[in-house]
Amino acid sequence: MSLKSEEISKILSEIKASLQYGRIQNIYQPSEYSLTLEIRAGNKNHLLYFSAEPHLSRIHLISEKYPNPSTPYPFCMFLRKHLKGARIEEILQLQDRRIVIIRLAKNIGIGEHIKYNLIAELDGRKGNIILANGDMKILTTALKRGGENMDLVTDSSYELINHILPAHSADQLSHNNISFNVKVAERYGIIERDIKIEKIKKETAQKIKKLEKKVVGLKSDLIKLERYKEDNIKGELLKVNFRSLKRGMQIITVKNYYYQQGDSLLKIELDPSLSPSENIERYFRRYKKYERGKNEILKQINLTKEKIDNLMKNMENKNFLEEHISALSVSFVSKKNEGKSSPRTFRSSDGLTIFVGKNNRQNDELTFRIAKGNDMWLHVRDFPGSHVVIQTGGRKDIPRESLLDAAALAVYFSKLKSAEKGNVIYTLRKYVRKPKGAEAGKVLCSQDKNLFIKLDKKRIERLFS
Repeated sequence: MSLKSEEISKILSEIKASLQYGRIQNIYQPSEYSLTLEIRAGNKNHLLYFSAEPHLSRIHLISEKYPNPSTPYPFCMFLRKHLKGARIEEILQLQDRRIVIIRLAKNIGIGEHIKYNLIAELDGRKGNIILANGDMKILTTALKRGGENMDLVTDSSYELINHILPAHSADQLSHNNISFNVKVAERYGIIERDIKIEKIKKETAQKIKKLEKKVVGLKSDLIKLERYKEDNIKGELLKVNFRSLKRGMQIITVKNYYYQQGDSLLKIELDPSLSPSENIERYFRRYKKYERGKNEILKQINLTKEKIDNLMKNMENKNFLEEHISALSVSFVSKKNEGKSSPRTFRSSDGLTIFVGKNNRQNDELTFRIAKGNDMWLHVRDFPGSHVVIQTGGRKDIPRESLLDAAALAVYFSKLKSAEKGNVIYTLRKYVRKPKGAEAGKVLCSQDKNLFIKLDKKRIERLFS
């Protein structure tokens, strides 16, 4: 479903003229794999979208922005700092490759400017989005990939293996090709819509399955309560036979007046440690528990069945699906693989490497596989957040500024970000352990110290630069 090399060439041929010499107004990153450039050119704003999604790699103009996360990705913030206001000098494609290079220049003073190269590798599962300087030295990448792409690291050079193929001008194309960008946008709009619908249906089916299990559990609880449904009768029969009851008795056999067919005897178990009155009260109390529990369970069963019915109707309800489509972002990446990407990497003011986990699985990976025993480990106190590790390289003393940098990142990548302040615990990695059976990201630590942090805008900007 990804665009082919020749299709990318057609797209670039069509849009080049309208984007050349335009300025970057803003940058958005809807997902880890995608990017939208808002470009002002010809007295009009254009939205250039490209995605390195393994099965949806492409580049084309879009008419509306994709939904964006409330907290921008670090890659997006880095691009905004360096590329906002930059002018597009040229749009190129590597010959016979699905790689697009956007060459930009940003004025920093009278007669002074900085050159950048924004590279979109639209090669399916090997794809990436890269920012390099004018000399093709890599500044940052959207995805931290291993294996075949280990050469895509900060400060390394991006090698242009193939010859660059400039995009043809739009006026060289036939009239039938001029709307190719629109056709591509429409094609992927349909593909993404279908993916989102399937995702909604899958999530809804999972909710239904969970609710069905709940009904089974509730019915099981109801069966357990059934053993108390005759306790009201037993209590009444014990009252009738009160004079025959003695403390210490374990069982009594009485005539069951509630059974109409002939003489019927009923054996009633007693608690020998209780008095006759207490045994009678015990049965009436258990019957009340049965009545309350039965009514509540039946109520929950009915409510749960209603939810199941509504969810099943929603799976086929077009209006319901349309309302929920816009809120979803498309991704083919399985959740079971989300921990396999590399942690975020930052450089402290003292030159130390700071790692920040992106999710719970990756937090475990960072803390228990990447970090060494004498590395410094940080986390916000009492709130969800990323694991943060300062790579000490064996040194015993960590500079104060490096510790403050890492603590600021711990707050920034946590639920305390909106408050812009909070307590951060820090200790050596060797004092962090995982409780047996604990879910991903859950740890216990000892010998920890506390650091109160207020987010400093300048510090954050420096770390992301």
